[in-house]
Amino acid sequence: MDRLHGSVKIILVGKYTDLHDSYISVVKSLEHASLACNRKLQLEWVEATDLELSVQAAEPIKYHEAWQKLCSGQGILVPGGFGERGTEGKIMAIKWARENNIPFLGICLGLQLAVIEFARNVLNMKGISAVLFLLLLLHIYRYIHFSFIYQAPFQNLCFFNDK
Repeated sequence: MDRLHGSVKIILVGKYTDLHDSYISVVKSLEHASLACNRKLQLEWVEATDLELSVQAAEPIKYHEAWQKLCSGQGILVPGGFGERGTEGKIMAIKWARENNIPFLGICLGLQLAVIEFARNVLNMKGISAVLFLLLLLHIYRYIHFSFIYQAPFQNLCFFNDK
């Protein structure tokens, strides 16, 4: 700890933020990475649903505190998760990171939601539903053979497989 040269503030946006052990592997990875960079980790937890517009109307203080915390970070991490709850809040956090050049890491569902955010806001596919898109991804994962993926020319979308 004597060799730490400052700190780094990372915001973890999830839906189990009251249960920190749910993300223990992510937290340990962040701790190791920050130490490798000679930085002290400041980890802030943001409940994904608190970023959603429905919370702005129902609980405006909670909404603004969540956004203030999100905007104060030097990096944003959206980990994996299951189910629909909180997906729109995660997508809003991802959009904020992209538009403000904040480093972002999406793990599993977090990366899939980054693709949805990009499709909606950059490719102008406004009607794309997070749930339907995730079902489409599951379909792709299940039925496309990886040898085909190497040969498939998807427009600016690359697939990698080291097997």
